[in-house]
Amino acid sequence: MATYAIVVIAIVIAIWFYSIYSIISSNFKNEEEKKFWLIGVVLMPVFSLFYVFIKKDLIV
Repeated sequence: MATYAIVVIAIVIAIWFYSIYSIISSNFKNEEEKKFWLIGVVLMPVFSLFYVFIKKDLIV
């Protein structure tokens, strides 16, 4: 059972780092949204899951 928890935590951390990298390296339609998402994802890692699904609407 503990192995599943470690795998889930590793996946969540990987998505968090991917989201931060994607936000920093992408060109957003609005720079204010870029700042909002970067601060939100860094402070609340749960936002990274939302970002993955909303990403295509935000990026040029």
